[in-house]
Amino acid sequence: MVVAVVGLGLIGGSVGLGLIESGFASHVVGYDRDLNVAYDAQARGCVHDVVSELCRLPEASLVVLAPPPRAVGSCFVQLIETVGPTTAITDCCSVKRTVMAEVPPALRAHFVGGHPMAGLHVSGAQHARSDLFRDAWWVLSTYAETDVTALRRVESMVYALDARPVQLDPHDHDEHVALLSHLPHVLAAVLVQMGERLPGQFIAGGSWRDLTRVAGSPPPLWEEILSANRHAVGEALAQLRAELELFECVLATDDHDALRRYLTDAVAARHRLGGQASRESG
Repeated sequence: MVVAVVGLGLIGGSVGLGLIESGFASHVVGYDRDLNVAYDAQARGCVHDVVSELCRLPEASLVVLAPPPRAVGSCFVQLIETVGPTTAITDCCSVKRTVMAEVPPALRAHFVGGHPMAGLHVSGAQHARSDLFRDAWWVLSTYAETDVTALRRVESMVYALDARPVQLDPHDHDEHVALLSHLPHVLAAVLVQMGERLPGQFIAGGSWRDLTRVAGSPPPLWEEILSANRHAVGEALAQLRAELELFECVLATDDHDALRRYLTDAVAARHRLGGQASRESG
C-alpha cells in the first residue's frame, strides 16, 4: 500500500507516522508547500520520501489531505492529473460542507470526507504521535457517487490508526463540531482575555487550566476553521447565550433548589457524554 500525505503538520505527520508503525503502508510519500517542513517530517519518521511539488506525487492507493482548510481546494485541481483509477482520497479538515463543495465531479467517486476528532494545542510534525488517534472518533462523509471501495480503504486506514469511523452527513457534522469542538475554542479565547484583565490571575487553578488549554492553539489555523464554519458556530453561540441567560436567572433569584437541580443535571449529562467523548478535537 502506497500512501501519499499532503500537509505535514501535526495531523498529517501523525497519520504518516501511525500508518508506518502499524504496517498499513509499505511506503508513505509526503508533500508540504513548505519544503523545510516536509524534510523535518521525513527526519521525524512521518514519511519515507518527500516530493517538492504536488504534481510529482506517485500514483498511490490512498491520498490523505491534511493542509490548512483554505489550501484543500487547490489540491483537488492538481490531483485530477495524478490520481489513478483506483486511488482513494480523503481529507482531515474540521469543516466538511465547504471542503466537499470544492471536490470536482471527476474526483467524487474517489473521495471520502474525513475529520479525526483528535488533536493537540500544539502544531507541527515535531509533535506528531503514532497514537494520536487512538480511540478517537473519525467522522467520514460521502457522496452518493462515492465508490464503496474508496470508502472501505479509508475505513481500513482509520482502523489501522486505532480510531473509530462513524459516518455523518456534512451538514450534521458541521453542526455537531460547532458545539463540540469549535465553541470550546471560542470560549477559551474569551476566558483568557477576560482573565488577563484581573489583577490576581496568578491564583488560577486546575479548572482554569482545563477550560483554557486550547486557547494556545495556532491562531492562523483556527481563524480558518471558525471562518469556514461561521454559520454553525454562530448558531451555537446563540444557544449558549440563551443557556447563560437561563443560568443567570436561576442565580439571580437565589433559588438554591433550582441552582442545585441545574448543577445536578449538568453532572448527569457529563456522565452520559463521558463515554462518547474523544480526545481534544482540531
